[in-house]
Amino acid sequence: TSRSNTEAITHPQELATIIDACHRYKIRVIAWSFAELQNPTADADKLINAARFSSTTGQHLDAVAANLEKDLSAEKVEVYSKHLREALGPSYPTVAVVYSPLNHAPQVARIPWKMLDHYYTVLAPMNYWNSKYQKLEPYTYTIATIQKVRELVGRPDVEIHVIGDGMGTHADSISQFMRACQQAGATSASIYPNFKVTPEQLDTIAQYSDFFPVNSRFPVSGST
Repeated sequence: TSRSNTEAITHPQELATIIDACHRYKIRVIAWSFAELQNPTADADKLINAARFSSTTGQHLDAVAANLEKDLSAEKVEVYSKHLREALGPSYPTVAVVYSPLNHAPQVARIPWKMLDHYYTVLAPMNYWNSKYQKLEPYTYTIATIQKVRELVGRPDVEIHVIGDGMGTHADSISQFMRACQQAGATSASIYPNFKVTPEQLDTIAQYSDFFPVNSRFPVSGST
């Protein structure tokens, strides 16, 4: 719904239509915001406003997701995350979107995993295996990402939504990815970036319930 340099809700009418349509089919909708954290409180306010957004029929978003990759300063991340959690309350579902701990970007070492676990309901590592620098297998890379997140957080039952690599990804890789998520006990899974879904990808994603049945243990990840 937003970035640091946009309004909290860029297209409110369109968003209201999406929420109403999705809820008719028991599809949950999560707001996403890319936070640069030059002003952590103002950035958090964008997701707070999104969480409080209401369609004309009184429908609301089901959760909010904070994309935290631009500035991973622990102090700024905590100001942002604490403000968000205090405003939304202890039970509102929140997601922290961060790098996979296996990513070699220098800022990955700064991710405050235990802090994120304290403030967010779900951690969502960006688990992208289509690397320019080395060949990565979707299954093994995904398993390793999930295991490493648990190790860094310090508890085996942390809720993990794994974001898979949808850039030019074919059916076999997506199936390997979802199988790894299931076998490693992830909460749920998705793929990104996926600006235009191919028929092959859509057919494979349609098998999602084979890996993650509806009514799964976390209320945002499946239908009720």
